[in-house]
Amino acid sequence: MAKNTIAFPAVETYYILKKQNVQANPDAYGSVMPNQRMDSGIDKMKDYTDFTQWQTKLAQDDVIVELDNNGNWYNLE
Repeated sequence: MAKNTIAFPAVETYYILKKQNVQANPDAYGSVMPNQRMDSGIDKMKDYTDFTQWQTKLAQDDVIVELDNNGNWYNLE
């Protein structure tokens, strides 16, 4: 059963999932578009509608994401 759901948000919504608040790296992260639904079995989720806030939080966990020229985000590895 899903512990967290983002369903058909009004705007693109970004999320970070962690099994534990203190762990170094997220278990998952991504975004959900208004025509999408995301269910997760991980119980700790934080969601953002502002890309820059989401980007900043991920950077605190050493995960670097950027936007391309079309406004799509991608991970810098």
